Amino acid sequence: LVDENVNTENDLREIINHRVSPENSFYNYNDYYAVINNCNYFLSKVDTTVLVSNQKVLLREYAVVKAIRAWTYLQLIINPGSTSTKVAVYEGDERPLSKTVQHNAGDMDGVVTMEQNAAFRKPFIIEALREEGVELTEFDAIIGRGGLVRPIPGGTYLVNEQMGKDLSECTYGKHASNLGGILAYELATAIGKPAFIVDPVVVDEMQDVARLSGHPDYPRRPIFHALNQKAVAKRYAAEKGVPYDSLNVIVCHMGGGVSVGAHEKGRIID
Repeated sequence: LVDENVNTENDLREIINHRVSPENSFYNYNDYYAVINNCNYFLSKVDTTVLVSNQKVLLREYAVVKAIRAWTYLQLIINPGSTSTKVAVYEGDERPLSKTVQHNAGDMDGVVTMEQNAAFRKPFIIEALREEGVELTEFDAIIGRGGLVRPIPGGTYLVNEQMGKDLSECTYGKHASNLGGILAYELATAIGKPAFIVDPVVVDEMQDVARLSGHPDYPRRPIFHALNQKAVAKRYAAEKGVPYDSLNVIVCHMGGGVSVGAHEKGRIID
């Protein structure tokens, strides 16, 4: 959908070549989702059965809009081309340090497997801590964002060798969140301390009726923002001065992706 010629501006050239810098004027997820939402609105409203001279005149527009939507999804997968590694230090409930390290797409050329990705990011984590005068040996434990492990209830889980292997080999699926457990395990092992993940994206507490999809061979399975869902619900409970497992609440995560969870007495049942 985007062709390069002598008049193509640099920002568009970066998109064409999948090398989008943070300074690119198109480096904004919201713009891409706006296009997708507009496409979805058109596709939901257009009447492709309209006939003019015995021809379905809106079929062409329908196909064009689907192509634009597909291209936009592709850009969200590939671009913006930089990503980040986030690290924070906690002392009890206090967070004295939080840093985000940005990586450009060009820096990650040849980084394909989870092992390569972890090896690429680990030095940045160690250096980011050292810049603030913090050494790994000062920690009691290392915690990473939970990835695609087997479906489990919400909670805090020790990362052992088998879990690290499953995340590295993408046994249950490939996702960037796998890196959380991999990096936590590698960093913690180096200093002889435990590694944990908390509320991974595959938290499964759904009630049976929520698994119905309309076809018995394809039950619904949850993959969603469980960590943030649980954290926000627990924060709300703390603000109200009541236990999380005593509440029935609906939590909406609205970011690059969106998920809505029905929390019943401490479990996300749908």
